[in-house]
Amino acid sequence: MDKIYSMLSRVFSILMLACFVSSCVEKSSQSGIEKMLINQSPQSLSLPLDTLPIDLLAPTDLVAVDTFLLVLQHHEEKIIHVYSAHSYECLGSFLRRGGGPNEVQAFGIINQSFMEDGLSKILIQSYPNYLGVLNIRRSLDEGETVYDRVYKFETDNARRLFMASDAVYLLSNTQLLMMKEPLRSGITEHANFSFDFYDYEADELFRPNLLYEDFPLMDAFLKESAPALKPDGTKMALFYRFFDMVSIVDLQTGVVKQVVTDLGKYGVSRVMDVDTRKLYYKAGECSDSYLFGLYMNGFPVTEVDSPESSWTSVLRLFDWDGQLRYESDLGAKIRLIAVDDKQQYLYGVTEDDAIVRYDLSVLSE
Repeated sequence: MDKIYSMLSRVFSILMLACFVSSCVEKSSQSGIEKMLINQSPQSLSLPLDTLPIDLLAPTDLVAVDTFLLVLQHHEEKIIHVYSAHSYECLGSFLRRGGGPNEVQAFGIINQSFMEDGLSKILIQSYPNYLGVLNIRRSLDEGETVYDRVYKFETDNARRLFMASDAVYLLSNTQLLMMKEPLRSGITEHANFSFDFYDYEADELFRPNLLYEDFPLMDAFLKESAPALKPDGTKMALFYRFFDMVSIVDLQTGVVKQVVTDLGKYGVSRVMDVDTRKLYYKAGECSDSYLFGLYMNGFPVTEVDSPESSWTSVLRLFDWDGQLRYESDLGAKIRLIAVDDKQQYLYGVTEDDAIVRYDLSVLSE
């Protein structure tokens, strides 16, 4: 199933590159990047595990928001399936692929979910045409995809910025945070990702571009990370797949903390060679208090898909200062996670497609 996720990411990137190649090179402000070595032993947690009565083939994404658990299947006619976070009864499905009204074309994972006016919303990023705020309750009630508002990028400037972005987030109703992919942006002097701060109504950038990586030139997939925006929109966490590193970006000050376990594991040459490449973070989520990293502890990528491999996932919990507070052996091969901060659960999808639940109430004791 990890291969399905990787395939979706690759296909998504290829589609974006095919849609848009820009020759415009923009100046980036170098952020203050500092490395922070983990030097304390985290507290061990034991998290009770339950298997949920949800039977779906090859879930591709998982989102928990308010009283809903969303399970995505990109290969199905209707992509999003909504379940009650109390009974786990299926409440309905919506979001079709296509070129019709409220349908999606190139669509990856859901990067942002939030409450607005007392209602659960998710952000749908459909390339090349729009960014939509989807109302879950209205979509269930009407039996089809319902957007409260849609952002269409129709000017040359807006289209260029949108098509150069791997992911887009809402900081407010009009201010967008865009994760800028260097190749599609026409940048040639480096291969590092950065953030653009875009005012949709004014159709202009309202803050300098923020460069949050300092890697040497390498293939973009080697720097693959799982981003997670803090609910209040002030910080972003990035969990790196092939580097033993979590970055915490302060979007207000521009300061970046690269939290690493061992500076030796940060070596670029080891990542370049597939025979020495290791897998570290498969996924990442966050809440107001914690970063949740699905950790593989440097398992060889050449062995991870073998039926005989004996790895199990570890959950790492950091605070927003970068301190590693807790670790928990999840006792299963988990490939996707979602955090339900309201119900105090961590949801996961196993390699066998089972949807499981871990009790996080111990964190509030």
